[in-house]
Amino acid sequence: HFALKQQRGLITLWEKSAILPGANADEEIQRHLASAHIFLLLISPEFLADTYYYRMVLKTSLERHTHGEALTIPVIVRPAYWQDIDILNHIQVLPRNGQPISIQPNREAAIWKVAQEINESIQRLRGSQVEPNSVSGYKSFRELSSPQTGSSPNQGASPLEVPSLIKDR
Repeated sequence: HFALKQQRGLITLWEKSAILPGANADEEIQRHLASAHIFLLLISPEFLADTYYYRMVLKTSLERHTHGEALTIPVIVRPAYWQDIDILNHIQVLPRNGQPISIQPNREAAIWKVAQEINESIQRLRGSQVEPNSVSGYKSFRELSSPQTGSSPNQGASPLEVPSLIKDR
């Protein structure tokens, strides 16, 4: 759903797997967290159970969201009890009905609708005074495209960077 934007140079994908051997992974991740303008929090039980992602990624994205420095878009990928995270109850989640993509009657349509709304957010930011330079997704769009492994978008370079931090399991 985002490949065309990548091909046109509107977004790029950065994955945790792009960190070179011997590089300081925490510094690389922090650099991408600090430069993001949109955070895509792909909510799943694994995301919520992972202490690093839960504490670091969620905390950073929500702090930057609260200060107006970035937009956080929680995407409910699989059933997970996210309602206890108070601030997520004050941010519009996708799908808008709050039902996980994986249990939607028409999963492909749900993925398409989420992608459409994310695209609209990117367009709104592109039209704003502050030109965004990145979008961050945590985990990857793999969880959106299939219930198991799926495939992630291709990498590319552009003015709108889309880091996607993928936790290898």
